[in-house]
Amino acid sequence: MVKITLKPIHEAIHAAAAVHVGAFFTEVSIVEDEQTAGRLLMDQDAIDALPPADAAFIAMAGCMAEAHLLNRDEVELNECDSWQTARARDRAPEAERETFVDVVSDRVLAFIQSHFPIIERISKALCDARTLSHQQVLDIVELE
Repeated sequence: MVKITLKPIHEAIHAAAAVHVGAFFTEVSIVEDEQTAGRLLMDQDAIDALPPADAAFIAMAGCMAEAHLLNRDEVELNECDSWQTARARDRAPEAERETFVDVVSDRVLAFIQSHFPIIERISKALCDARTLSHQQVLDIVELE
């Protein structure tokens, strides 16, 4: 039986999603601190400069990957990911806001399904190193 640890997968897909949309982050980590169990460190101004759908794509990816791996239909975003998704939704054109989360969710699910080997490699590297730089993640992604 294969044991899947969710925290590295959660953070790995945030990093893979950021690379996918061309967003820079400082590091991705599974090291716990007082505020989080892990994190993708991105400057808030950089997040806000992304198209709203890309910002939400990065934010929603972690919790959606967990739900996918656990075969759950319901996705509960954690506080930070929920806040970032709501912030992105509020920046979207008004005509897109009603379906915004559903459209981004479909995009994230397709990404998980088509890029899972990359996500697993990033996750394994996170388990080994606990923290990866943007460049280290790029190096893993470029192996594909």
